[in-house]
Amino acid sequence: MASYTQEQICFENEKPYEDIFADMLDAHDADLEDYRRYLAQSDDHWLCIIVLREPFLSCDPLQVGDIYSSALSNWGHDNIHEIAGGTCVMITRGRGAWNEWPETNRLGALIEKEYLGRGLKSMSKVCVGRPVRDTGLLLHSLSDAFCVCGYIMIRKPAETVITYDDLGVLRILFDWDNRTELRRIYYNKIEEIDLYDKENNTEYLDTITSYCKYAFSVNTTARKMHMHYNTVVSRLMRLKEISGFDLLNDAKAQFDAYTCVMVYYEYLCMGQFTDGLIKGSGE
Repeated sequence: MASYTQEQICFENEKPYEDIFADMLDAHDADLEDYRRYLAQSDDHWLCIIVLREPFLSCDPLQVGDIYSSALSNWGHDNIHEIAGGTCVMITRGRGAWNEWPETNRLGALIEKEYLGRGLKSMSKVCVGRPVRDTGLLLHSLSDAFCVCGYIMIRKPAETVITYDDLGVLRILFDWDNRTELRRIYYNKIEEIDLYDKENNTEYLDTITSYCKYAFSVNTTARKMHMHYNTVVSRLMRLKEISGFDLLNDAKAQFDAYTCVMVYYEYLCMGQFTDGLIKGSGE
């Protein structure tokens, strides 16, 4: 992955990142507070971006956390930090619309150079957290980017760049503080299917996930899972017997299934990690 020089990552008429953070770290607490006050008086914002490469399920949140820490401690030396397999985390700063920031423009150039040059642009996704006004809130932006990762794992949208705002009503699910209730929703609906799969060596949970991912289309699900159309229909009918989910005819059941799958990927796969990030930030 290409790295940037100090000159490349500075903004016009501003100090380079390396000098900014050297000033902050000379007298850590005082400088950090001074810099936060400066941010509060300016139009500057900060955000975290995660670039994923397929297979998206290989994105390890613990690796991302490690690389995020490395990005903070080596800010001025390399603003984009790669994880094995091409996944990377970027912390960036700008003002106005985030997609007009100099660093995000350079990110686009990086994707074009590093990924498109290898014929991989269609296999990369850029997950963008919400901008924050305070560097102390950057972990929230990273958590937002992980929410987008969870969304991508289910929907695999056609767009290359997906922001937290693009999640629409699903933001309510991700922002809801009652995690215990969300887990209860998942286990009440899905646990018996999961147990059935383990006891009978079946793949009904995978079928639900794929059916949700492909917009409740039997044709698309069959094609993507390399199955016959009738096999998918048979599985969905069997799922109704096992769990009560009528995924062929009941819009409410489809909504419940989709919610459960999103809860699984966001809270059971990555939720403990993002919870720990926010609690660890002291915010």
